[in-house]
Amino acid sequence: MSYNSKLCYNDLTTNHENAVSWRMTPEWELYTTVVTTMGTENKFYESGDNRVRRIADLVRKVDPGFVASLAIYAREEMHLRSVPLLLLVELAQCHRDDSLVSRAVSRVVQRADEITELLMCYQWRMGRNKLNKLSSQIRKGLAESFNRFDEYQFAKYNRTNRKVTLRDALLLVHPKPKDEKQAEIFRKILKGTLETPYTWETELSAAGKLATESKKRKSEAKQEVWRQLVRSGRLGYMAMLRNLRNMIDCGLDEETMQMVCDRLAAPNEVRKSKQLPFRFLSAYMELADIIEMHPLKFKWTLFEVRSRIEKMETVLNKWKNGDYKVRVRKIKRYNSLSDLCIINRIGRKSVPFAVKLSGTTRHSRRKEYVIVHRDVPTKKNLVKQKQVEKLLYGLKRRMKALEKAMYRKHPAILPVLKALEKAVCHTVDNIAGFDENTKVLLASDTSGSMFWGSIGANSLVKCYHVGLLLSMLMRHKCKNVVAGMFGDVWKEYDFSSDNILQNTIDLISKCGEVGYSTNGYKVINCLIGNKRVIDKVMLFTDCELWDSYSGGDSLAKSWARYKRIAPNAKLYLFNLAGYGTNPIDMKRDDVFCISGWSDKVFDILAALEHGENAIDKIRRIVV
Repeated sequence: MSYNSKLCYNDLTTNHENAVSWRMTPEWELYTTVVTTMGTENKFYESGDNRVRRIADLVRKVDPGFVASLAIYAREEMHLRSVPLLLLVELAQCHRDDSLVSRAVSRVVQRADEITELLMCYQWRMGRNKLNKLSSQIRKGLAESFNRFDEYQFAKYNRTNRKVTLRDALLLVHPKPKDEKQAEIFRKILKGTLETPYTWETELSAAGKLATESKKRKSEAKQEVWRQLVRSGRLGYMAMLRNLRNMIDCGLDEETMQMVCDRLAAPNEVRKSKQLPFRFLSAYMELADIIEMHPLKFKWTLFEVRSRIEKMETVLNKWKNGDYKVRVRKIKRYNSLSDLCIINRIGRKSVPFAVKLSGTTRHSRRKEYVIVHRDVPTKKNLVKQKQVEKLLYGLKRRMKALEKAMYRKHPAILPVLKALEKAVCHTVDNIAGFDENTKVLLASDTSGSMFWGSIGANSLVKCYHVGLLLSMLMRHKCKNVVAGMFGDVWKEYDFSSDNILQNTIDLISKCGEVGYSTNGYKVINCLIGNKRVIDKVMLFTDCELWDSYSGGDSLAKSWARYKRIAPNAKLYLFNLAGYGTNPIDMKRDDVFCISGWSDKVFDILAALEHGENAIDKIRRIVV
């Protein structure tokens, strides 16, 4: 037996689904884990505490300078707040004798509340009830941070209900004021006499206390507060993004809402706000709920109407392609299957038929007819087709009427939705390496692990949503694109490249159509079967790929076969979970790994075009 094979494959391991995968280097694993972590939230395959312990172990395995640069990269480029502080705390425990930690702390702490957050993280990780033995390097870095903020910033984030307050931090760090004005601010922090800041929270709270006579008076007071906040320009971009529904519900005037839309869509405001793309998706989904969840007179929501229209169109397309060779026969029994493909009732009219799928006949619910496949079409088939086309036309008219009615009721919604679409487009203005001749395939993972849990403790967004949104952002910038989703199978979808957020929501509604496994190899096998040459294949996934059919297929095997057809093709894995393994060997020069939920992941694509990767980009950061 030769030991050469053992040495060549010593990086092989198994993932959480017991499929063959490859270990990452400590630097790559730390990078992918950090940029896919918002805090201590649980993942599908890993608890929050286990992830924190894994990060702590990795910090001790890599170069301290890389850890400091990664903390700065996560804060400044990926716009994360909690995990960079964790990196600094772990680095302070294992690295001393120079000012690396203090320089990194001074650069990472960019908001006044991050001073106390860092101290609370240190106290938690050290397992102490008191901060009596604080790292000298953290103390020095925080002292420099204290000199960066003014009274408004301190007052805005001065929360007295925390384990560590700004007063505690000031007494612990002992920053030296740079002038008398700042010395006075420090004295106000100690005495608790900071001037109440002008924020939307404080203004709304004051309005609520004044308007106690009636609900109408209270509503009018809140409306006036929102109007003043918007017109004064002192309402932050993130606060505006999070309170769009509140502003619409309180009935702001058209001129004020136009100011909101103009600011939301302004390119400079978008870049300056440093918002992650999924923040725009969250706002869009919340506003779309006002329309989607409003029921029709016959108890259908707009979402349900749109879904039924799509299903009817699918059946009609099959019939038009010759797959309507059926006959009608009467049955005496009823069936209550829930996964019907055709709607059962449209207003007062019935649709007395069903469709044969996957070798089984699906009977229409509470009806007395069923369609069965037959070799020769009949006149009744054509009659049924015309009936369905007529019903489909009527349903589309009802949908348009409902949309108009909802927009009349909430006239500000449509301009705001358009403004959000423009805003998210500005997050991907420049992506290098993609022109009209570049053929791109975008595949989003719809497995159960992508659906489980949110990416943050206070967020409803899941990894699945992020993957779809990033793929639609790429679709917007690329001209020659094939986009779709994979689970049990791979399926392509054709959408307009303009409506990024609406396309994402439409794909979310189709999640169950491809199943919930993680058969990523199906994407490549489809390309092989059709002999389609693609320049760049992009998978947005948690990288826990496996073969649910137990046939021995894998992404690595399929990619090796595909390279015989397309030798110049490249594979990009957008890792959205950071579990520490890859489904394919990263030592290849045609496979690349990119991680994170920010639009900054597309900057890594630009770096890859120049022969660099994410690790090289992080190492270039000077602490």
